[in-house]
Amino acid sequence: MGVALVIGLASCENEIDPGQNSLMKMSNEWWAQIYVPDGSGGLTDTGQGYQHLLTSNTASGTSDSLFVDDFDGLLELKAKVACNVNDLTFTTNGVAVLERYTDGTVVIGNGKIFPDAGKSTSGVKVDSIYFEAEFDWDPGQIYVLAGHGRTGFAEDEH
Repeated sequence: MGVALVIGLASCENEIDPGQNSLMKMSNEWWAQIYVPDGSGGLTDTGQGYQHLLTSNTASGTSDSLFVDDFDGLLELKAKVACNVNDLTFTTNGVAVLERYTDGTVVIGNGKIFPDAGKSTSGVKVDSIYFEAEFDWDPGQIYVLAGHGRTGFAEDEH
């Protein structure tokens, strides 16, 4: 007579996708150009071309702050900003320390991500980004960064 042994395996279903975080709607790589106000309500392109930017969650993983980073680029920008996931806005709420060098500061305001409001160089519909920044190394000068989400396609790389 044989003995049957039945082992039941139960799987736990996890509702959190490990590849996602609370800031998925705001996290992206961007191609943005730098503008300065022209004094008459418009903007003048600084002629620096497209800058590669990143918006990403912080180590805490909370939904109320993110990093804005230019990959050691022209502006030496990497700062932690406050954000609101519901309206896709971000700001420094005052002065933020630039992570690239210890004595630098930046004020970021009017930051906003616009879903599906931009187009890449090749015409692909993507999110767009806009924010204003004032750096301690150029006090009083507001820089406007505006651009579109990075697609990863070779024809859209700048």
